[in-house]
Amino acid sequence: MDKKTGIVIGRPIEGISLNGLEYALDEQGGYIHFKTIDEAKQFLRDSGVEDEDDLEDCFMYKHHAFCPQCGEEHLIDPSDLLEDEMGTRSNCEKCEAPFYITVTP
Repeated sequence: MDKKTGIVIGRPIEGISLNGLEYALDEQGGYIHFKTIDEAKQFLRDSGVEDEDDLEDCFMYKHHAFCPQCGEEHLIDPSDLLEDEMGTRSNCEKCEAPFYITVTP
């Protein structure tokens, strides 16, 4: 299993949010990872997205991470991350263990 992590880019399939998301993938079919949301947006600009509003309205940026306790893969909305004295974290949906994510501004 590929344990690479970072920001991934998704957009609603056929522009309809009820259809779920399709993600930017590399030649091997794996997620393309970015260190920051700004880096992901620059990739979209370089790929032909010209309207700045589309960067916010048409694409979603998620943290791709794995639970260190059970290995469960997660795609997490930035708004779903929690802050505590140890840093930025999420909770595993499978084993309920908390795990921390490095968020680069």
